[in-house]
Amino acid sequence: MSFSAPTSRAQRSRRILPWLLYLYALVLFAMHFVRIFDNSFWGDEGFTIRLVKASFYRMCRLTAGDVHPPLYYFFTQILYHIFGNHGYTYHLSALIPYGIILILACTVVRKWFGMIPAAVLVTLSSFTSSAILYNVEARMYSLGALCVLAAYLAFYQIYKENRLFDWCVFGFTSLCAAYTHYYALLSVAFFYLMLLPLWFKGKEFRKRILYLYGGTVLGYIIWLILPLRHSFQRTAEDWWLTDYAGFWSCLKLMFGSGWLVIVFLAALVGGLLCLFGVLHAKDAPAATYRQGLPLSNECLLMLAGVVSIVGTIGIGMAMTYLIRPLLVPRYLFPLASVAYLMLGLCIQQLPARRVLAGVLVAVTLFFGVPNWWKVYQHEQALDEGTTQGLSVITPAENSVIYTNDDSLNWTLLEYYYPDTAHGYAKTPEDCLSASTTDAYCIWMLDPFTEEELSYLKENGLSCEEIYSGLFMRDGFRGPFYMESFDQTYYIYHITQTEALQ
Repeated sequence: MSFSAPTSRAQRSRRILPWLLYLYALVLFAMHFVRIFDNSFWGDEGFTIRLVKASFYRMCRLTAGDVHPPLYYFFTQILYHIFGNHGYTYHLSALIPYGIILILACTVVRKWFGMIPAAVLVTLSSFTSSAILYNVEARMYSLGALCVLAAYLAFYQIYKENRLFDWCVFGFTSLCAAYTHYYALLSVAFFYLMLLPLWFKGKEFRKRILYLYGGTVLGYIIWLILPLRHSFQRTAEDWWLTDYAGFWSCLKLMFGSGWLVIVFLAALVGGLLCLFGVLHAKDAPAATYRQGLPLSNECLLMLAGVVSIVGTIGIGMAMTYLIRPLLVPRYLFPLASVAYLMLGLCIQQLPARRVLAGVLVAVTLFFGVPNWWKVYQHEQALDEGTTQGLSVITPAENSVIYTNDDSLNWTLLEYYYPDTAHGYAKTPEDCLSASTTDAYCIWMLDPFTEEELSYLKENGLSCEEIYSGLFMRDGFRGPFYMESFDQTYYIYHITQTEALQ
């Protein structure tokens, strides 16, 4: 008779922990999933919706004119054709990439690097203030974060295994990043540079590097011509951005808060010292060396991340100061998942790594969960206000909707009222038209003054305030328009009572 050996505590822990990580990631995903069922957007999200409804050819032309690559819009077009014209459809375009990041963290990252980097990546990808925003926003930043992270992981496998499959995955995911956002293109370009040490390892490596570089250039050159031509056609006078981004503000956007940036920099220094052998953590896993290089694969991975972060921010700042403001901190969000993984890898190298990782996750949850709840409540209030505001606007066939909000006039009114004429107006006087007998005015910042109401009455128009409160989108202020605030809108119904004189 044979008896099976009793399962040790360590073995039970190794079996249970992955399932706890899966459950943890699923709960965090669900917390973001419940946020997609609203119908409120801001101007750039409205631009997404506008492009998604166009043909593929027209979408490419429009996004080239806006100096953005087309992959995100093409991905959202697919969702649009599957799920239809609903608010959750457009939010899914960000939620799905976020969900895939969680899957990569729970599977690939956990298998290659361990539980600590996986848990840190899952937590920060869900609960930094930046992640809370971009995980459901109908823009390309979440997709960019997925593509850059996937390229980063494939870069590691090239050094670790040198399989042809790894080179192909790296090339594909890099092109996806480049076709998602130009700053994602910059980020993965530094990974390409970090492959050059392999050039000196022999003919096989040189051939693969040349094929990779050549294939990437051929795969992107067709698109690159269009946006560059449109970019240089824009003059400095009509450029929308006037703020200058600094290095700290870019890092702060990626991590969402200053304290996390400080933790990242401190862990980065400690982790690199451990990897280079200056410090030794007795419970840290041993570094592995491949290809005969003087640095471990983990060292090269960390250096590639540092070079990409510093290089991407540096080039953006250089273009900003030498040409015109071209760097908005949110453009760096595609690098955020790489930075989160780097933080987890650094903690993995340090003494008392389990305690440090536990404290980081606990503190992030302590600040992140209340922030998520605050954002969720605000989104619910905004969606409720949007629903109420839309219900009081019942345009007739000849109605016109006026607004003093550029974002509403630019894209959102076309989304909410595709069959109704609309226009921009700075003052109620701009709403007067001999051909307009029925109009709605959506006013932000301040309601109509008594003088303005009297002016409308003197011109034979009756004006009734039919709604005031949150409506359609948030207001934004501060540098780079990153600080949202509750923006009250006032909706008026104007009808003609007498012939205009």
